[in-house]
Amino acid sequence: MLDGDIVVDGPTFYLYYKNLSTGLLHGARSGTGAANSYSTYTSGLRQGNAIEAPLLSRTTPVAAGGCGATRSRP
Repeated sequence: MLDGDIVVDGPTFYLYYKNLSTGLLHGARSGTGAANSYSTYTSGLRQGNAIEAPLLSRTTPVAAGGCGATRSRP
């Protein structure tokens, strides 16, 4: 796993990461956020050869039901 980002939406923890074996980006979720409690729920994403890591941004306000995911930039 590379460059994991975690987002919390209510009682659910979401982890987005790059699988080093396949080079695909995945999403996983957990009800506790504990180590080894996440289950992958996406099939993987790759667009070309240039994806290095997931980049999360808010698309729907939390009050409207979105996860409110953001990732700060250095």
